[in-house]
Amino acid sequence: MKSVIWKSPEGRERLEHWYDRFQSKIESNVQSHRLPSAFGETHVLEAGVRDGPPLLCLHAMRTGASFLLSELNPILRHFRVIA
Repeated sequence: MKSVIWKSPEGRERLEHWYDRFQSKIESNVQSHRLPSAFGETHVLEAGVRDGPPLLCLHAMRTGASFLLSELNPILRHFRVIA
């Protein structure tokens, strides 16, 4: 399994800009976590109502958690979303 998802420093910069752009659209405080898994460490974002029911969202490889959460803004008013 590859540990890097970009092929050049420019590619990394574009990916980080994309991530930041979508994270700025999230209408909630966002917490970032790094969790261990059987395949290595994974990055998780958590947003929404702190004491709301938890909702786990799994996104595809071509989209990131910041994109998914920015699309789920209405749900963040009612749930604690983990992506």
